[in-house]
Amino acid sequence: MRVLAGLEYGGATLTEFDVLEPGCGAIGQAVWSPSQLLRDLELRLGVGGDSVSEAVRVAHWAARIAELAPRGRFYSKSFGADALGTARALLRLRDSLVEAGWDGQAIPDGGARIEAIIELEYLRIPALPNGYADRLATVAQALASQQGHCYAELVLAEPLALWSSRWQGIFTKLAQHGTLLGHREPNFTGAIADSDLGRVQAALQTTRAPEAVPLQGDGSFVLLTAETSWEAARATAALLAELPPEQTVVIRQDDVSALDNALTSHGSLTQGWRSTSPWRAALQVLPLALELAFEPKDPQRVLELLTLPLGPFRGLSGRRLAVALTTSPGIGSPAWEEAKATLTDPGGDAVLARISAWLEQPGDDAIAGSPKAPLLSVVDRVRAWLISRLPGAPEDATSLAAVRHAGALRAALEGDPRSAFSLVEVRRLAESVVETGTVVQLISERAGRTFHVDSASGIRVSRENVIWWSFTDTTAGAIPSWRRQELAALSRAGITFPDPKARLKQRAIGWRRAVLAATKRVLL
Repeated sequence: MRVLAGLEYGGATLTEFDVLEPGCGAIGQAVWSPSQLLRDLELRLGVGGDSVSEAVRVAHWAARIAELAPRGRFYSKSFGADALGTARALLRLRDSLVEAGWDGQAIPDGGARIEAIIELEYLRIPALPNGYADRLATVAQALASQQGHCYAELVLAEPLALWSSRWQGIFTKLAQHGTLLGHREPNFTGAIADSDLGRVQAALQTTRAPEAVPLQGDGSFVLLTAETSWEAARATAALLAELPPEQTVVIRQDDVSALDNALTSHGSLTQGWRSTSPWRAALQVLPLALELAFEPKDPQRVLELLTLPLGPFRGLSGRRLAVALTTSPGIGSPAWEEAKATLTDPGGDAVLARISAWLEQPGDDAIAGSPKAPLLSVVDRVRAWLISRLPGAPEDATSLAAVRHAGALRAALEGDPRSAFSLVEVRRLAESVVETGTVVQLISERAGRTFHVDSASGIRVSRENVIWWSFTDTTAGAIPSWRRQELAALSRAGITFPDPKARLKQRAIGWRRAVLAATKRVLL
């Protein structure tokens, strides 16, 4: 098996593995992100486990912090003001240490922050579920006793030094077991030198000081702007209709829905659009039910739960109660009781029991907080209702995700050191679980469509036309989390991090590929 791995991969790419003669195919060639490569290594080595929600890990880490915070640590005041946020920040620091090669050993002259993290790591109770960095460490340990090679060849899209120390150790062990390891930069044909595109490509590749490059406006290097992204999408779809699909690639970096809908309106083959959102109806049942565990109950939240298209009050009961609520906001009003009295159809008793359990039970004070037990009861009720829906829709990915969220929130509540939670704290805990959302395929990918990639760095072969949609960058740059004296102490202990400046430089190289890969035309 031959693997091409890249730090920015994980979606659609256009690589040397895709260059095949007509009528030919290939197996055993994969293009993977670090997480995909890690998952395959776990399967091959037999060390994979069930994935755990990050919210559960944060809750367990917060339980450790709660044991030590009263002793006056550097994080004590922050933890008292925001337990969840502080635990998440400290866990992020701890995970970065593990990925850099730390195995829990003491760090001389590391300072208060590193000493505090070491202290938390030694606590061991409650057990911290494995995260990404821990899984890397497990794979590295398993490879030490592995016999035989996992892959015939492993090609890195970036220089080895840009990968974390833990990954570098894994790559070294793979090479020792017979995997051919290397880094390969793409080789592009380029446009003719006297075209606008050729001049821009030459300017991007020069090592001299930049100079002004006059362009002739020959249409080979074009910047397209519009008042709105939808207008730009329609123009882009019209241009794509005139270009050969087999010699064109689209970089779909943002606002994918606008472009794919424009392709549909032009009768062109769509590239596929999958939307990730935490706002699906089934995912909102749990947060809304938890909101109603507190007093005073917000009529707006009650109305949202009643009108969810896939909620527990879907249908006649929800509509009648929603009308009563808009007529007289509040639960228990004459309009509310009158609406309940009309629910005498078959199954009406079950509906009334659900109304009583979900909406009419007294809640706890929103500021003083609610004990764990009532909140766990709400989570269990929601989870049971979600599970009851699965036999009728076994392939409903959103409902399955909602069940997993309910289980993760229960585990997070049980692992949290606090005995009571205010409404704001419950909201934040629920958001930390539900924020991952679920993925839904909204527009299907069609055979024969123009090739697309998810980022400019995903292009590794030349094409006549490169269309960059949309030509924007909304990602934040890498910001070091460690202070200078901490980095020095870690370096002396053999724990190092990839150079953030080198990583940013590599991202810039990836962006330039959008221009260098084209042989006839670039449209930004």
